[in-house]
Order: sequence, then structure tokens, then C-alpha cells
Amino acid sequence: MRWVWFLWVVTIVVTARSASAEERLTLGSALVLAKTRSPAAREARAYRESADAGASAAIAGYLPSLSVRAGATQSWSESTYRASASRIVENASEHLGAEASARIGWTAFDFGRTPSQVAAARADARAAALRAAGTTIDVERAVASAFLTAVFDEDFVDVERTTVKVRERHAALARGLVQSGLRPPVEEARARVELESARVALMGAEAAQQEDRVALATLLVLDPSAELSLVRPSMLPTLTDDPAVAARRAAERRPDVGAAEADVAARSEDLAATRAARLPRFGVDVEASQRWDRPDSDTMLFPSRALVATASVSVPIFDWALVGRARVLEGQVEAAEARRTAATSRVKGEAAQAAIRARTARAVVAQAKRTAELAAVALAVVEARYQTGVASPLDLFDAAGRDADARYGLVRAERALAIATVDLLAATGRIQEIAR
Repeated sequence: MRWVWFLWVVTIVVTARSASAEERLTLGSALVLAKTRSPAAREARAYRESADAGASAAIAGYLPSLSVRAGATQSWSESTYRASASRIVENASEHLGAEASARIGWTAFDFGRTPSQVAAARADARAAALRAAGTTIDVERAVASAFLTAVFDEDFVDVERTTVKVRERHAALARGLVQSGLRPPVEEARARVELESARVALMGAEAAQQEDRVALATLLVLDPSAELSLVRPSMLPTLTDDPAVAARRAAERRPDVGAAEADVAARSEDLAATRAARLPRFGVDVEASQRWDRPDSDTMLFPSRALVATASVSVPIFDWALVGRARVLEGQVEAAEARRTAATSRVKGEAAQAAIRARTARAVVAQAKRTAELAAVALAVVEARYQTGVASPLDLFDAAGRDADARYGLVRAERALAIATVDLLAATGRIQEIAR
């Protein structure tokens, strides 16, 4: 019986730990959720699958077409005429027939029209796939930024809590000095005001933390009221912050550029197919048929067979629609080339700006660390001087405020560096490295 109770307790503990582990959300798992649950990513994947189906359907131009036809006919006629002055003749007839045929048609050669149509469909499918990849990067970038914002909210709350503790210590110190008669009562009142201000700031930080967690849950299509246990990333990838290098890598890796290039290829192939439609078309048709006839109700069915093979040449003489479509496609090709240039310039600019932000954020973090260390030392010195009556309360409150600002600035700088790193990863097409 004891073993049964022991196993039962172990099962409960293991289940509880498993449940808590499932609730913990890492940055990598958040990105996986974003790719699978985001409506934007799902829509992009649907367009990609549709384009893939279109590319598969375009291959039908290479294949022959087969059609089968079957039918039956029945006719009945009656006529009356005068054969002579004294003789009237009535005549009735009935005819029954049936026919079945099969036809195979194949375009033997069309001067590249079909290959161009197939190439255009494949280019469209490639562009859709690359646009889906670009949409996924945008979704992952938004989720990663929201995740890091929510994670660093915990640090902001800790900063405000530490500030409240410091203000409580100062209020207690001022109260003791006032009670001993070493300080006037107004100093205790000032310390209480500083303490209440710190508590208000703590409430604001906690509210911002809750709002940012709701924003993250919304991006992940989760219940906004869900309690998310976020795991702080141990370390983000180290990247070069050279703007020129970042711009070059963005042009090579960003799906946006590849999608724009695929669009140019697709519109160019469409134009080539339209121009090829002005040229002759060589086709082969083979039709086999079987027919059964019965002239009247007193005779049997008489079968007949036929096999017809036709080689044809179709030469378009004039089709204004082809002329107009060619002009339309020429404009679309030019527009696609302009979009390719714009996409290349945009992604290179975004990558260069992200590299600059990452470089600046890294320098700001180093400076913020030194500032926080100096502010902590200065606060300790002023507290000791205040206890001995050398420093004024204004000096104490000012040193405490500078210490709080320095600690807050350090967290803000570290968050800016983390988000700048995510932006640089996304701008250079490497954001998937976060999930590794």
C-alpha cells in the first residue's frame, strides 16, 4: 500500500513539472508558434500552394488532350403521295443509329509559347514561395521584438522594486534622524514623497509588463488572458555591425529580392509567350470512331469504323488582342524591374540602418554599465555622508534618483541592443538562427 501511495505522489509531481514545463515559452518556441499560427504566415503559405498548383497545371501544355464522345440517334418519318389517278401511297420509315469516338490532339510545336507559359508559372510559384518566406521573416521579427520587450519588462519591474526599497531605506533613515532631533521633520515628509513616487512608478512598470504580455499573446494567436512564463534567451547570435557587409548580405539572402527577381522572370516569360502566339502552330489530331446504323425496324445493325489522322498548321493573321496584351506585358515587365530595383535598395538600406543601430546600442550598453556602477558608488557615499549629517537631504534624493535612472537606463540599453540584434538578423535574412 505504501508503494501505491509513493507512486501516486511521484506521478503527481512529474505531471505538475511537465505541465509547468509546457507553459514555459522560449524565444525559439515562440518563433515556431508564430510560423504555424500567424494568419499572415498561413495566408502566404496558401498563396504559395496555389502558385505551385498553377505551375503543375501549366505543364499540361506539353501533354496531348484526349476526349471521348458517344451518342445515339433515332428518327421516324411518314409520307403520303399520289402514285396515279387512282392510287395513293403511304410510306413510313424508321432509322436508329449509335456512334462512339475518341480524339487525341497534341500541339507538336508552337515556337516556344508553351515553354514560356510553363516558365512563367514556375517563376510565379517561386515568387510566391519567396514572398511567403519574407512574410514569415516579418512575423518572426515582430514576435521576437514583442518577446524581448516582455522579457525585459521583468527587469524594469525589478528596477522599480529596487528603487522602492532604496526609498524605503531613506525614509526609515530620515525618520530615525528626525526622531533623534538631528534633522527637521520636513526631511521625513520629503522622503515619504519620494517613496510614494517610486511606488507609483512600480505600478506603471507592472501594468506595462501585463500589456506587453497581452501583445505577445495576440501575435501568437493565444488567449490574451493566458499566463505566459517567458524564458530569457541565454545569448543572441553575434553579428558584424559593418553597414556595408550587412547591406551586401541582405541583397544576397533576403527573400524580398528573390521574389522581385522571380516576378521579372515571370512577366518576361509571359511576354515571350504572347509574342510566340503570333507565330504558326503545328498540331496533330487523331480521331477513331465506331458507328452502328439500322435503316428500319426489319434490318440489323450495320457497323462502320473510321480512323482519321490530321496534321495541321494554324497561322494567326491578325489578332488585335495579342497586340494589346503584348503592350500591357511590356509595361508589366518594366514595372517589375522597377520593383526589383526598389526592393534591392530597400533591403540594403534596412540592413545598413540595422547595423548602425546595433553598433550604437552596443556602445550605449557599455556606457550605461559604467554609469550604473558609478551611480551606485555615489549613492553609497552620499548615504554615509547623510547619516553623519554632512550631506543634505537634497543630495541624498538626487543621488538616489540618479542611481535609479542609471539602472533604468542600463536595462533600456540592453533591451535596445537585443531588439537591434533581432532587427539586424531579420534584415540580413538570418532570423531563423534564433530558433536554433
